[in-house]
Amino acid sequence: MLRMKKRGIHEEDGVFLFAKEKSEVIERERDLCGYFVIVTSKKMSAREALKDERKKLETKPNYMTVPASIRELEKIEMVRGLDGRYRMDHAVTATQKTILSAFRMDAKTVKNRANEISELLAGIEE
Repeated sequence: MLRMKKRGIHEEDGVFLFAKEKSEVIERERDLCGYFVIVTSKKMSAREALKDERKKLETKPNYMTVPASIRELEKIEMVRGLDGRYRMDHAVTATQKTILSAFRMDAKTVKNRANEISELLAGIEE
């Protein structure tokens, strides 16, 4: 006999069998971590998007793999200035621009999003 408990499915003797995914909880936790998700109307994985962009390039750069791209894009940071406003710490690099282009994004998109976040944070802190 199986029975539902708050955190998953259990047998009658209380042995945990498996958990039930709660996508809304996952999304909420991901949002708290500060990660951004690249959304596209074309159904593809990050690996496929990078592979398509890599084919367009004359050389085969090492940064066009999913782990390397994530490491490179994680370098895009915002810092709080002396005036309390958040700004991008550095300009978007050529490498980051190449990676972003695989998702049909550019430095302007990133800068605009950073400005939106800065405005949002300024409103929260007031």
